[in-house]
Amino acid sequence: MSLFAGFLLCAIPGAFMAFVGVGHLWNYARLRQGDPVSIRELDTSSGALELEGTARAHEDTSRSPFTDTQTLVHEWTVEEYSPSPSSNSSSWSQLASGDDRHPFRLEDDTGTALIDIQGGSPYLQSTKTITVEPDESPPPAIAQFLQYSDQVDREHSRTRRYTESRLDLGSPVHVYGPVRNDAPETEDLASIDAVIGVEDPDRGFTVGEDTLDFSN
Repeated sequence: MSLFAGFLLCAIPGAFMAFVGVGHLWNYARLRQGDPVSIRELDTSSGALELEGTARAHEDTSRSPFTDTQTLVHEWTVEEYSPSPSSNSSSWSQLASGDDRHPFRLEDDTGTALIDIQGGSPYLQSTKTITVEPDESPPPAIAQFLQYSDQVDREHSRTRRYTESRLDLGSPVHVYGPVRNDAPETEDLASIDAVIGVEDPDRGFTVGEDTLDFSN
């Protein structure tokens, strides 16, 4: 059983099951029964495929907002603590969120696949949360983010937490999705053995550990 499948087994119970829905549990079961194939063994007629390898840059990368890390995919949220006289009703409220994603290469010992992230929804385990109290100066990367943000005020009187989740260069990555018949617009396909992704952006759903899932 792969690490991906093991994660699914412990994530399915309880509230997570309610979140993903019955339809996606079918995808979990289907994934759990299979093993990753090598890029050399790809069968373009077999529907969704499971791959694992190392994430490499294709054309572009970006910097994450709170740790200034070079990433292929990242998501971020800013939350603010709302205290209450009753501790049971205190909560975190989301002030803003965003993401940035780029097509990237998945490499294994046999070849290279281009992962077209458009339409996919990444679940990213590499997560960093930074808490900033009202009387604290934020780290430089967060201070720069606040300086140019039109979503979040620089001044605040409540505790905030800044969370980013990333797929970094060189990270292990696990992908479950179909081989595309047409290539996306890109400059360099000479060294690409296959393109993984979907044409319909509404089809993507992702679970797993540093995983991109393009199944229905």
